[in-house]
Amino acid sequence: MAIGAIVLVILLLLVLALVVLGLIALLGSERIGHNDIILVAGLGLIALVALACVVAGALFFFGMPIRSAPAPAPAMPYPTAPPLPLATGTPTQVILVPPEPTIQAGEAISITIYVMGVSDLYGVKARLVYDEERLEARGLTPGSCTGGTMAQEQSSTGEGVVSYVAARSEVELPFSGDCDVAAFTVVGLTPGTYPITVDKIALTDTRGELLPVEVAGGTVTVSP
Repeated sequence: MAIGAIVLVILLLLVLALVVLGLIALLGSERIGHNDIILVAGLGLIALVALACVVAGALFFFGMPIRSAPAPAPAMPYPTAPPLPLATGTPTQVILVPPEPTIQAGEAISITIYVMGVSDLYGVKARLVYDEERLEARGLTPGSCTGGTMAQEQSSTGEGVVSYVAARSEVELPFSGDCDVAAFTVVGLTPGTYPITVDKIALTDTRGELLPVEVAGGTVTVSP
């Protein structure tokens, strides 16, 4: 605002100087008439008044506060729940016991899903697959990992799959150490060596987070 007012004042002074110089030049000329002087002085006065009006309007305009549109409020991010940290630590070993049994055709043996070095265990979900044409799985007994009472239990054997889901009761503390998840019976049907693979295994703590695991499968050898 101050710079614009200064520029307009300078222009006003320049116009006044030009008018004065023009009047001096006209007065010094012998061929100029009295009427010409009056005409030039009148035009200069009109120009001066017009410029003064422009200056006054500009000063009034620049002196008014300029109201700008309010800046939009910053967008608020959607609230998001912080991600739960992944459970860390030494992986729990998951093995089959015995890992490589040998039985006679028609003979049965109990195999246990066993975990070693587990910490804060609350829930278990396991799935094993086997050759159903050469082996037969029968029954499934819950182990000590999930305590004496079950919050939930779903188990089944047959059609080449052994599945087990269980969790400790809400009144029980989580388990830490070594324990057996479950046991099932395998019957040899045809001579040969056949794998039993831990297809899926999930150990969870009290917050529902997965515990790190290392899994080892096993084999069953059926002799004639």
